[in-house]
Amino acid sequence: MRKYFSKQQFFTSAAAVLLSVLTVAVVTYGASIIDTASVGSGTSTPGAALGVKGAIIAEDFVWGNAFIGTSTSQASGFGTTSPGAEFAVAGGGLFEGFVHAASFRSTSTDTSWLMGGTLGLGTTTPGAKLAVRGEALFDGRVTASSYAATSTTATSTMKWGFDIASSSLQVDGVTGRVAIGTTTFPLAGVAGTMSVEPSLTIGAVGGSDGATSTLFIAGEGQKGGQIILTSSDGTRCGSIVFDSEGVAEGLTGGALIVEVVDCPK
Repeated sequence: MRKYFSKQQFFTSAAAVLLSVLTVAVVTYGASIIDTASVGSGTSTPGAALGVKGAIIAEDFVWGNAFIGTSTSQASGFGTTSPGAEFAVAGGGLFEGFVHAASFRSTSTDTSWLMGGTLGLGTTTPGAKLAVRGEALFDGRVTASSYAATSTTATSTMKWGFDIASSSLQVDGVTGRVAIGTTTFPLAGVAGTMSVEPSLTIGAVGGSDGATSTLFIAGEGQKGGQIILTSSDGTRCGSIVFDSEGVAEGLTGGALIVEVVDCPK
C-alpha cells in the first residue's frame, strides 16, 4: 500500500533525519562542533575558520600563508619531538629570504652553512658574503686569501705573533723579536759572536752561494739613512750616518760618520 506525505510532513521527516546524523557525529567524534562560520575541535568557541584545542598530528604537508605561535612556555620543533629551544630544527633548513635574529649560536662540531646570498651580523645591509658590525671572536684558525684593514685609528694586535709565508717574516709575540728572510732567531753566546740575542735578524735572500742579507736604509739630501745605537740604560746613544759628499770630514768620496749624539726622546 503506497503512502503519501504532505509537504509539511516531508520537511519534518528530513529535519529529524539530519538532526539524528548530527547527534551521531557528536557522540562518535566527541567535542567536534560544526557551525556555518567555523569548525572547532575540542572547543565550542573556535576563534578562526578552524580552531583546535589540543595537539595535532599531521602525517603530511601542512600549508598556510603564515604561522603564529603565541605560547611563551612551549617550544616548536621541526624534525624533532623534543625541541631544546623555543624553535628547533633537526636537519637542514632552507630560507629564501632574510633571517632576522638577535644572535646565532652553533653547538655542533660538524656544521656546514650553505649561503646562497649574504649573511649580516649586526646589520641588515651586509656589503659582502659575510658582514659583521661590531666585534668578532674566533677561538680557532681564520684562513683567508687576504686581509684589508680600513680603519685609520684602530690598531691590530697579534697576541702571540704571526708568521708570513713561513719564511719571509716572523714576529715573536713573547720576546718581541723580528726575523726577516729566516725562521731562526739566533741565540747569544754561539761561537762567541754575540753577547745578547738580536732583536732583529735578517736572513739571506735566495738560495745561491752568493745570497746575502742586505739592510737598506735610505735618507734625504746629503746625508743618507741613520742608525741610532742606544746603551742598555738608555742614557747614551751613538749615531752612524753615511755622508755622501764627505763634507764634514773634508773628503770628496763620501764618509761614514760615527759620533755620540743625544738620545731620541
